Amino acid sequence: MDLDFSSINLTSEIAYVGLLFGLFVVPRILQRWGVPTAITAFVLGAAASLGLGLFHGDETISLLSTLGIVSLFLFAGLEVNFPDLRKGAPVLIQHIVIRVVLVGGVAWALVRVLSFEWRPAILVSLALLTPSTGFILDALDSLAKNEGDRFWIRSKAIAVEMVALAAE
Repeated sequence: MDLDFSSINLTSEIAYVGLLFGLFVVPRILQRWGVPTAITAFVLGAAASLGLGLFHGDETISLLSTLGIVSLFLFAGLEVNFPDLRKGAPVLIQHIVIRVVLVGGVAWALVRVLSFEWRPAILVSLALLTPSTGFILDALDSLAKNEGDRFWIRSKAIAVEMVALAAE
């Protein structure tokens, strides 16, 4: 299978190697200048899919994207420290209630205004309102925050992700 990249004809193997290099090496290089790897990977992925027209309908890319999502959940799960979550339980419960109300409000608006069914409305509202915990945890080291701020950012991100997983 050959991919047409402008006027250059690339074999799929070379295109995959270039993609993996771009997604794994370039973000680490840019991280030296303070650019979070998650942001770089997102921009490179968007550019590859939108601007270059590469890999449309490619099963290998579909598999790699599934593995990427699974690894984000895995790494987010490894960051969970249940005693720490219990320590901040009152604030986390308040944060979770606010998020559930927001998701419900957006879902209700989608049902009323755009005539969505409830299940798709909830999924769309979750997609719009749930931040990527994996990206947040990855970028946390590059932020100039004290340990207390890091604790709350990490805890709230994990709590919201757990609510989103429970709702799905």
